[in-house]
Amino acid sequence: MIVYVDDIIIAGDDLIEKDMLRKRLTVEFEIKKLEKLKYFLGIKVAYSEKGIFISQQKYILDLLQKTRMVSPPFQVLP
Repeated sequence: MIVYVDDIIIAGDDLIEKDMLRKRLTVEFEIKKLEKLKYFLGIKVAYSEKGIFISQQKYILDLLQKTRMVSPPFQVLP
């Protein structure tokens, strides 16, 4: 059997449980631990002392520009 997963996020507040899950997945699948999440499926992830904040602003702006529902930034012409 072939299983292809492009992206997966393991998140939670229990570090031991997250590590155990990662180890169990490693037995069956080739996975790698990456740095802190910055973007995932068009969602920007930002971190602060108060928690994690997510925003789809870039995704929405790109989508609006693709569908020509918003103009690109103004340019000054001579």
